[in-house]
Amino acid sequence: MVKFSTKIHKKRDLLKVFLGYLEHNFIKRNKIKNELLVLNYHGVPENFLNNFNWQINYLIKNFSIISPSNAFNIFNGQEPKHYQPKILITFDDGTKNILKAIEILDEKNIKSIIFIIPDFIDSIDQKKYYKKNIRPEINPNIENSDEDFSAISWDSLINLLKNNHHIGSHSLTHKMNNNNPKKVIENEIIKSKKVIQNKLNIDVESFCSINNSLLSINKYAIKKIKENYSFHFTTIAGNNIEKKPYSIKRINVEAFWTKYQFLFAIGKIENFRWKRKRKKIDFLMD
Repeated sequence: MVKFSTKIHKKRDLLKVFLGYLEHNFIKRNKIKNELLVLNYHGVPENFLNNFNWQINYLIKNFSIISPSNAFNIFNGQEPKHYQPKILITFDDGTKNILKAIEILDEKNIKSIIFIIPDFIDSIDQKKYYKKNIRPEINPNIENSDEDFSAISWDSLINLLKNNHHIGSHSLTHKMNNNNPKKVIENEIIKSKKVIQNKLNIDVESFCSINNSLLSINKYAIKKIKENYSFHFTTIAGNNIEKKPYSIKRINVEAFWTKYQFLFAIGKIENFRWKRKRKKIDFLMD
């Protein structure tokens, strides 16, 4: 179990640890039967695989972890008759260090969506690309091996597909913002889909906007997302009680977080904090 450390955590995270402890131990979490929490991880460095395993085991005990296909059906209005709180696991960026985490999921028969960046995969210097375009600020106490900065290869992605994981687009370059000209937006949304489809011989149904969705997409981007994809996954947190396929809320969690940081992220207090941004993204996507 990861303990709080200023080497890997920020001082302000202490508040999350405290609130997570308080909520978990003293505030009863009423299960909302039709909630669907979509979690998004980024990389899972090898040093934190045991912590990732603990997180997944906690979710198994407290939720029904569903497959991407089941999630797509739910967002299309096919809610199962027996309601219970659900979880969907997603990964952003497609770094090579998630492959061992996915092995842990496979052992538990859990399937995920991996949102990939084609230009990252095809770049000559992936470590340089990662540091420049994906995560400019690197903590060497968290990310320090080659696989932390490398992209999953197209061949490995094909193997993941064979094992019933899903692949979505996380833009072409991971440089999107809401001031991009139309041609750039088209490349990020449409070209990324075409590249993935050609490389993997699949139909790409899902797009995941980058960083802060409120800052990375605009009305033209929304138009192109709706024309080319069936689902849009955001970076705005929420419980998806209302099933909105183009405004899917996701909760960011990380494998290096402490127990109570993790529990805080999926709890009521943190959910309330995102209320205003949820309204904004829903208004934007309508």
